[in-house]
Amino acid sequence: MHDFGEVLTDADVDGLVAVLKRFKPAKFADPAVPVTFTAKPAVDDALIAEGKKAYTRLGCDKCHGASGKGDGPAAKGLVKADGKTPETTYDLTFSGLGGPDRVFHLDDIRAMETTSLTYDIHCVTKWSKLDTTGEGVAVVDFASTLDVPSSATHVLMTAEQGFTANLPIEDFLRPENLFAWRFDGEDLDIEHGWPLRLVVPHLYFWKSVKWIRGVRFQDHDEPGFWERNGYHMYGDPFEEQRYWGD
Repeated sequence: MHDFGEVLTDADVDGLVAVLKRFKPAKFADPAVPVTFTAKPAVDDALIAEGKKAYTRLGCDKCHGASGKGDGPAAKGLVKADGKTPETTYDLTFSGLGGPDRVFHLDDIRAMETTSLTYDIHCVTKWSKLDTTGEGVAVVDFASTLDVPSSATHVLMTAEQGFTANLPIEDFLRPENLFAWRFDGEDLDIEHGWPLRLVVPHLYFWKSVKWIRGVRFQDHDEPGFWERNGYHMYGDPFEEQRYWGD
């Protein structure tokens, strides 16, 4: 399996999980309930400082899921123990369309034209990986099959266990973005998003949602999980847009 980062200790994982539990559920919004974002969300500065410390030690590839352990889909039975065999329950739903929701099962996705692209990726914890090759289905190929309303300005992406992230529509529909299941010639492992993750290489990698399960087209912006809790709404690595105020 492809490995993006170091091996973590139990203490690393438990440290971040402890931080997350301190503001759950009070500061977790229900991802199914639309929220119009008009001002900076209220955040706990001390909590954010503590979270940044744990987040930096953990590394973004391990904590951009919901539990911080990277094992959410396995625990829910989404994948089998070998980390490769998808359950028949996996699907990807597009909502907020001009018509009914569109649901794609994993077999549907794998049957689409496959694209392989090479790009650099950048983590908010200040590391980059150059010349990374991702393989999957281009986001624009999905979009060409959907009735995307002209009023859509943003998307809100959802993943296992309620994790969310936001993107402007033009950033979501860039030609280099992928729904990927392979990196550098190897299948993703569970920790890094198997069976499917989004790849948005021009932004910090927390926007590249692992275990992605839904994309909702919206006529407004809406902060996702990290954006509600101190992270930048956009996340441009070249502008170092990590936290509020950057």
